[in-house]
Amino acid sequence: MEDIQTPDVYGHYPLPPKQDLPFFIHAKNNANKRVRFYNFRDWALNDGWFGLGWKFNNKTKPDNNYNYNGNLDDYNQDIDRFYYIYPFRDLLFPPDIHEIYSFCAESRSLALGSESDSVSWFDVEINLEDSDYGFDGEHYSHSRQFRSTIQKEWNYWEKVTEEAEFDLD
Repeated sequence: MEDIQTPDVYGHYPLPPKQDLPFFIHAKNNANKRVRFYNFRDWALNDGWFGLGWKFNNKTKPDNNYNYNGNLDDYNQDIDRFYYIYPFRDLLFPPDIHEIYSFCAESRSLALGSESDSVSWFDVEINLEDSDYGFDGEHYSHSRQFRSTIQKEWNYWEKVTEEAEFDLD
């Protein structure tokens, strides 16, 4: 990635015990089965309107009125700062984690739902572009399972129920 302006706080969560592990590393052990539904051509996770989708948003972080000042290689919360410019306030881990991840910290990877390569710690990966589901690169397909009706998205919801091993009887 070019022109990185923030440290990799996704890949190296900054709070003690500092084990230099990715933030989501423990998620792997919190479920019996990990399923990833993905759409490589997802409209919003790629270019969106006029090239202003997820990729652009990530490249332009920190967002307006947010900034970072500090070391890019090794974040130390005692010295380095994510902050909101006006009115000024420091953003700290863990209380401001969602704000930091949403508006400040750049990801070093693609959005998980648009990544075409297999992601090693998933047990099952479902391509939403398959004929059973029919998602594509159009705007409507981003979050289509929530924007449509359950009848139209029956194959999707049936697969979610099956993979999650919900007992619906």
